[in-house]
Amino acid sequence: MESGKTVYETMGEFCEHWGESVMGKYGYSGVGAVVGATYPAQLGEMREKAPHTFFLVPGYGAQGRRRGRRCPGV
Repeated sequence: MESGKTVYETMGEFCEHWGESVMGKYGYSGVGAVVGATYPAQLGEMREKAPHTFFLVPGYGAQGRRRGRRCPGV
């Protein structure tokens, strides 16, 4: 992108911004993001940059992936 940021960084910023007006009492907004876990380091980076956004991570949880070293941001 022209700004030097990646698409996923830009979308994470949008999610945080869009969610500012719909913040819940537990600190998460009413805006969520579908985030892949193909590159776990990037998932951790996104969690740091979008701390108020719920993440839907396909393949995580009931589908077999568990929290740990490979998915530090979840």
